[in-house]
Formats: sequence, structure tokens, C-alpha cells
Amino acid sequence: MADLPEEPHIATLVDAMAQLASAMECEPLPKDEAIHLLEHLLFHRERHGRKGRARWPLVVRGIITELELRNQLMAHSTTELAHHNNVDHPEHFAGDFRELGLAFEMGLYGREAKLCSADFYDHAGNPNRVRVIERLAVDCPLSPAQLCEGLQRQLNLPEFHNGHSEEDWRSAVEAGITYEVSRPSKRAGSLDAWDRSVPVGCNVAITIAASKYEPPGQDPDWDSTEVVERVGQGMADLLQQPVYHHRSWLGPDKIVMRDRVFQPSSNAKSDS
Repeated sequence: MADLPEEPHIATLVDAMAQLASAMECEPLPKDEAIHLLEHLLFHRERHGRKGRARWPLVVRGIITELELRNQLMAHSTTELAHHNNVDHPEHFAGDFRELGLAFEMGLYGREAKLCSADFYDHAGNPNRVRVIERLAVDCPLSPAQLCEGLQRQLNLPEFHNGHSEEDWRSAVEAGITYEVSRPSKRAGSLDAWDRSVPVGCNVAITIAASKYEPPGQDPDWDSTEVVERVGQGMADLLQQPVYHHRSWLGPDKIVMRDRVFQPSSNAKSDS
């Protein structure tokens, strides 16, 4: 892609990771470990016996967006810092999280990330661009790829795309709503370790995020009830497993805990 540097500036990204550690109120990774992690995530450097994730070539080829790469790098850095300090994955950060996002963008691109139509929401750095985020979870025997194929058929959704080099995260966008399916790696730990509102035993997270700037978010009377019911019940019927709606994000500092459970319909048949 045009206007991208040949490579990210690793030293600036190490500094950004140190700022992230400060916002998490924990110790930063040693410099050599931070560099190793960044080169593993961005390029082909092996780490802990696992192949490099090589995300930088994906953004160069336009497979993922600049904002997606920034978010992925920050998410993995947060997880590694939490493990390094033996603390829970944080729900909140000290200071201005937008400034943290910009620090990572400067390391990656030497400038702010350019937004495109696929970047209609960023609940970390640009919370005013998203109207609502709903979180569901399930104990799923399928891989994220298999689950997404089933959801695509069951709910008539567009194709899910994987911006990662491993099969742990996929997303689809339709009419201003993003549907994300993710599963933590064995190294990252259990899903409820990431988020204490997740019922114990669930291993796959489903995130539904609606933009303010595309339908249905432009409709002042719209809320997420119908889409949560459609996804939750559709997934329960697909998997023949209970699906838990455990949390809603309604704006900065507006988090509502949920305890709704979607049970499989008695006449539903799984096509998985």
C-alpha cells in the first residue's frame, strides 16, 4: 500500500509498549523480550516454538487495515504484559487510551492510522464511533473458522475474514454491524481469565458492534436487542449449546452486566 514505511519503527513500538504497561499499572517487558514479541507479531520471527504471525505484510497487501493492525498489536501486547506481571487482563486503563493508540500508530506508520470503510468502529481508541458493543460467549466444540461458516449459513451473514495468521479470530461486517468470533490461544489462557463476566467453561467469544454512522445506528429508535436475540438464538440452535449474553458496552464508562441465556430450540437441528 502507498504511504506506508518500509518497516515499522521497532524502538518507538517498544516505547509504546512501555506506555501501555504504565497504563496497566504494571512492569514493562524487558527490552529484548518486547523486541522479540514485536518481531514475532509483525514478521516471521519464531517465538516459543510458534511461527511468526507476519501481520505487517498483511497490512501492506491491504488484507487488514492500519487500524486493525494497531488494535491487534495492542491486544497482544496487553495480554503479554498481563501474563508477564501475573495479573488479570484489564478492563480499564489509567490515562488517555487514545494517546496510547497514537503511540502505537506512530511506531507502525510514523503518523496516525488512516481509516477506511472497514474501520467504522474502534471501541478502544475511538469510542465515539461506535454505538453499542454486545458480548456473548459459548462452550463451542468447533474451531472459530467452522463456527463462522455455520453462522454465515444460519444467520445469512457475509463471509467472515481472518486477519490473523492463526485461526483464532474472524469478523464479518453487514449494514453497519461487525460480528467478531474469537478464541484465546492455549498460551493466553481461558476466556473467563480475559473477562471475568464470561461464564466459566466458555471458550469462544462473540462480539457484536454497531456503528453510529451507518444503518442501523443512524435510526434513533434502534437498539441491539433484536440482533443479540438473532445471533444468540441462532448460535444456540446451531451448536445445540447454551449461549450466554454476559455484557453490554453502551458508551464510555457505561458497561452493563447481562445474565441472559439462549437455550437451543427443541425443534432446531444443528447443521455443523
